[in-house]
Amino acid sequence: MKKKIAGIKVAVLLGISALLFVMICSSKKMNMEKTHRCATTNQTFQTDVITENDTVVQKFVPACSELKSVIIRINKLNDGEGKIRIVLYDADDTASGVPFTVYASAERNLNEIHSGEWEEFILDAKLQPGKNYYFSVGVSEESEAGITIDYRPLQLDRIDENQQMFYNSVEIAGASMACGYIYRLPLTKLQMITYAVFCVFIVFLADNLIHIMINSARNRHAKSQI
Repeated sequence: MKKKIAGIKVAVLLGISALLFVMICSSKKMNMEKTHRCATTNQTFQTDVITENDTVVQKFVPACSELKSVIIRINKLNDGEGKIRIVLYDADDTASGVPFTVYASAERNLNEIHSGEWEEFILDAKLQPGKNYYFSVGVSEESEAGITIDYRPLQLDRIDENQQMFYNSVEIAGASMACGYIYRLPLTKLQMITYAVFCVFIVFLADNLIHIMINSARNRHAKSQI
């Protein structure tokens, strides 16, 4: 009977360990990140002012499957209210009759944006490496901030993802948006084994500590009855 109870206890503890392991592995905070950013160059240019309709579009090919965010360099010609928005989509599937599929979008208030600095837009998108995608940068209709986007010559940017760049649907020949891509990397086998061992260790350690505390309380109670 004692062996049966002990077996059930071990099974329960392993089940708790497995649940803890799943929770840890599913947390995005546990994934390592990798940033691919364009090279630093003195040859930097600015687009014309972007609007809700006159957007800047960058065509790119992701290097990894999980794109956490995109970073871009934004310039504000003056202060003003409004929002800046990034939309991530693909336009490869023309045979289906669907012009594009939106994968993610991100929006930030313009009063949060610091002119001339790198600004991050969280997308959390699952993509297919090697496939063509696009992201557009536009502002809300009421914006009066005068937003422009930095870009560089493609041959100097040295970022494998970037392909063509467009402003108001017209290609800027040889241009590449000053941007970067932040990827979340999948857990390696070694990391998963380490987390699994850690979970089992923590659960069994907690069980032993609970037993020690219970036994200590029982002993104190027994002594108090003498």
